[in-house]
Amino acid sequence: MPSIKDESTVDKIAEIFCGEGKRNKAVTLRAIGYADSTCVSGTCREKIYENIRVKAAIARIDATNQAKADYNYDKAMLELNELIATLRKQVESGNIQAKSLYLAVIKEKNCITGLQQQVNINKGDGLNINITEAGTYPRKVKA
Repeated sequence: MPSIKDESTVDKIAEIFCGEGKRNKAVTLRAIGYADSTCVSGTCREKIYENIRVKAAIARIDATNQAKADYNYDKAMLELNELIATLRKQVESGNIQAKSLYLAVIKEKNCITGLQQQVNINKGDGLNINITEAGTYPRKVKA
């Protein structure tokens, strides 16, 4: 039977709990090899998860995962904004084929960020973008 006195068991509990165990304590303990009686018993299960080393290992993995998620989100937003700027320049220069792609990219960014952007593309008017919080009415922008 695994023991939380062993550092490798502590690391394995944290790894499975934060990964394939989907933060389910009983599923994680079964995957490690604990008996069903330990997995089902609330007292035994909580003693394992209240252990300082187990908490620290889980917190370490959570911090690493959060840092990766933040980096990936920021990197994706930067690339998306660069694409939007490139497409906007093409639309402003009269590239008709870029309009639909530009609108699709704006819509994708809206979905990711939770913002609503209204883009008015009229011949001769240039581009007018209104950004509002989701669920509110956009302000009118004079061109």
